[in-house]
Amino acid sequence: MSSDDTNGADTLALNALVWVLAEPDRADRFLALTGLEGDDIRGRITDPALLDGVLAWPRMTVLVALVVLASLFVYSHWRTPGWLVQPPAGALIVSITAHMWWWEVRYRDPATHGWRMEPGRHAILVGGSSAGPFLSADIAL
Repeated sequence: MSSDDTNGADTLALNALVWVLAEPDRADRFLALTGLEGDDIRGRITDPALLDGVLAWPRMTVLVALVVLASLFVYSHWRTPGWLVQPPAGALIVSITAHMWWWEVRYRDPATHGWRMEPGRHAILVGGSSAGPFLSADIAL
């Protein structure tokens, strides 16, 4: 690594340190996570280990956040096997959406495979299987 590269990295690290310490909440978090104090930073401002740590701090924060999010996704995927279940062949696909004062029932037409809605007409499937989502347009389910 050349002297210019080292100076550029040092300048970047110093700028990052100034940015971190410029906002009190961000500075408090940085100091709490690193265990440093203001006197430590003043005394070690040219220490390459401190400057490397300043540049590594955002990467570690992002890495921890990505690990947590990936873990939550895997856990939720494992806890909801319904995502993997496919409706049986020939099942009537029905979508029911709850509105504040009425229900919207749509079904997939087996002949055209398009969605159909017939207002005021609801049927109960007897002797077959059906699958589909239950949705809400304006109320929380």
